[in-house]
Amino acid sequence: MGTRHTTMPSGAGHDTMLVAGRVPSAMVFVPCRDGVSHAPDEHADPADAALASHVMLHALTRLWDDR
Repeated sequence: MGTRHTTMPSGAGHDTMLVAGRVPSAMVFVPCRDGVSHAPDEHADPADAALASHVMLHALTRLWDDR
């Protein structure tokens, strides 16, 4: 999509780890202010959240088209 990104492993116990052994899986991380996530003080810039949703839509569209 021409967007800057970083590929990184996640050691966190997210839902993806439950299915990754059976199907190809990935996660999209949205940067949060001061790195705070899963907490009441979590804040993501709406533009970053929108970009993440576009990335996921693009990935799902490609998967659908490649079936």
